[in-house]
Amino acid sequence: MARRTADDTVKLHARLLDAFRVLQENATGPLTGGYAAAAKVAECDARTAKRGFVKGWPDYGLDSIADIVAAEQAAARAAIQGELSEAAEASVAVVAKEKAAARADAIKARAEEGKLVRAARGNIVELLENGRELLAGYRKLAPRVSKLIAAIEKKIDKLLAEESETTDIGEMLDLVERTAAVLWRLSTSARASTSAGMQALQMERLLLGQPTEIIGVTDLDAMDEDEAIAELEAAADVAKRMRARKKRRELRLAASNGKTIPEKAAGA
Repeated sequence: MARRTADDTVKLHARLLDAFRVLQENATGPLTGGYAAAAKVAECDARTAKRGFVKGWPDYGLDSIADIVAAEQAAARAAIQGELSEAAEASVAVVAKEKAAARADAIKARAEEGKLVRAARGNIVELLENGRELLAGYRKLAPRVSKLIAAIEKKIDKLLAEESETTDIGEMLDLVERTAAVLWRLSTSARASTSAGMQALQMERLLLGQPTEIIGVTDLDAMDEDEAIAELEAAADVAKRMRARKKRRELRLAASNGKTIPEKAAGA
């Protein structure tokens, strides 16, 4: 058998390296059992394939194929790990950037909300003061109106007892009802204004992380207006009662063809 030249050995080493690379890509274990397959591809015998894989040909500067394949695998793993690390770092950077952007947006939104609420502070305080003034006047006015209604009730009772034909009774009843309705709307408006103002101020303090208790502003629920409301309800009851008596009187007159029949006798 003719001795291989240096050029032939270099070419053989290259063919074996390519063969073992292919085997490595498809291998599930060590390549030590693939000598015959590599030899077939490289066109040599299995013994020569093993020699090239294990030792190489150092005299010609050709390292063992096993070392070359192992070095290539290590380099590939390092490259993959580097790419994974870069991807992980990039992902962390993106997440951090997104978090920072979200935080900045949240801070900006909170600041804008705070500015809007603060911009309305003057109107809110004015609304609160108006509501308090309305309620204060309302509580003073209600008892006086109650006394007036009581006086009107007595007069209506007297007119009904006298079977008077005057139209003053209807006008008096209308006055009682209108007065009660006006006072009731006044109370409702005052309560709504004060409540809205309180909620707006509490919202501002909540946005700024401050206690929601508002110093210097009396809570509407602490205002004692139950007595005033009771006066209005009593006024409404008076009006209803007087209208009922007036209606019964009209029915008695109709039943008697215009002749007066005492109320007790009619109800007997």
